Amino acid sequence: MTADDAKQQRLAQIRREIDGIDDQLLTLIERRACVVAEAWRLKEGLGWAIHDPRREREILDRLRMDARELDPELVEHIFRRIVGVATPTPEALAGDGCRSDDSGPSSAPPESEQF
Repeated sequence: MTADDAKQQRLAQIRREIDGIDDQLLTLIERRACVVAEAWRLKEGLGWAIHDPRREREILDRLRMDARELDPELVEHIFRRIVGVATPTPEALAGDGCRSDDSGPSSAPPESEQF
């Protein structure tokens, strides 16, 4: 095996690892959306406002402080993006959007319900 062959094999290994991490991230984002949909339903039942700017700020501040390998501003941008692209479906809002295997919802709640 040449040095180039070894590098190509290592690159393929790294790509498989990245793919696995991406799969885990997707699962976690879907799980988060499922939990957020449940929180939204509970808030709605209590007559509370869905969007809570104070809670949003607490979450973003905590994530920024916990950032170790990434710039805190980038971390905030990433999390704002994660919550900003979600949209509800009737199943998620009715409580039917979460799979029983806890691997995530079939949909995500709206942006304002993410915090």
